[in-house]
This record gives sequence, C-alpha cells and structure tokens, in this order.
Amino acid sequence: RVAGDGCSRFLQGLCTQDMALLSRQPAVPAAFLSPKGRVLCDGLLISREPNEILVDCHTTAAKSLLRLLLRHKLRLPLKIEDVSSSYSVMALLPQGVLPSSQQTVGSGAPDGFFPDPRFSALGHRAILEADVASALAGEADEAASFAAYHSWRLCCAVPEGPVDLPVDSMLPLHGNLDLLGFISFTKGCYVG
Repeated sequence: RVAGDGCSRFLQGLCTQDMALLSRQPAVPAAFLSPKGRVLCDGLLISREPNEILVDCHTTAAKSLLRLLLRHKLRLPLKIEDVSSSYSVMALLPQGVLPSSQQTVGSGAPDGFFPDPRFSALGHRAILEADVASALAGEADEAASFAAYHSWRLCCAVPEGPVDLPVDSMLPLHGNLDLLGFISFTKGCYVG
C-alpha cells in the first residue's frame, strides 16, 4: 500500500503506467523495471481513495517491490507498507470457464470487484479485507479455484509473477506487456 499526498506522482516515476488513468478506471496494470529496462515485478495498481493506492503483485515479488518503493521514497510524506495480511485478492472468472459449482461472473460482479484491466476475458478482480473475502469465498474449494484461475490466465496468454516474467532478465515487450496495457508510451520517461 502506498498512501499519502503525492502517491500517484511517486508511482508515476517508478512504474510503466500513466497514473492519470486511475482517475478514469479503478485499476491499471503496471510493471516496475530495472535501470536496464528489465521486468522486476508486474502487478495491478488499485485506487482506493484519492491518496491511497494498493499494489497487487505476486507474493514472491512483494518483499523486493517493497524494498524498491522504500528506497525511492526518500523524504516524501508517504506511508508504504505491506498490507497482505489484512487484504485478500479475489478473482471471478467469466461464465462457462469453471464448472457450475464454482464462482464465476454471471450478469454482474459483487461490490468491490472491477473488470481485470489486463484482459477483459479474465473476468473481475478485487482486493477485499480478509474477513470480507473469506465470507464471500464461503465453502469454495480454494485449491481448485486457484488452479482454474491460473489455467484460464494461461489460456488468455496473460503472464503473471516471476515464473512467467523472470526477475531482471525479461524485457516488457517479450512478455507482451505492451499488448496487455502495462506500458504507457505517452507518459514520458521514468526511473527504472
């Protein structure tokens, strides 16, 4: 979580996405790059409040991303913290992707869900407080749902995390991050 006055300006200089898009949509895909332009981490940036942005990234990349953000914070009045124990990420796949006994998006998604900004066929995502997410998930088979999500994500050719985008060795365009909307070619330069 990055919170405080100027959090959008701070992330504007560190990621591949134009943060002005968050004023028009609830979430945007973004990547954080090394000085050589190689992918360090991919994720989604979700605007919660005017001065609060949640960063949804792969669990194995979270600590290194947190270190990167804290290293660039300097004296800015920002609060950067790992809130993964307080929140849970949920995904609702489109109708017909899963067997009927598991959760899919029918006519609409519950409150707090937004269309996945990487690719519309992925369905909807949400970052919910842990207790709300566990109540919403109910008795769903978590392992089967997790496997079905990743299977569908791979069918849609959407890379995610260091398994699909090896840390500091792959250029964003090699992982089709440009086609999936991770990169703004109009925002200008940024620090890798």
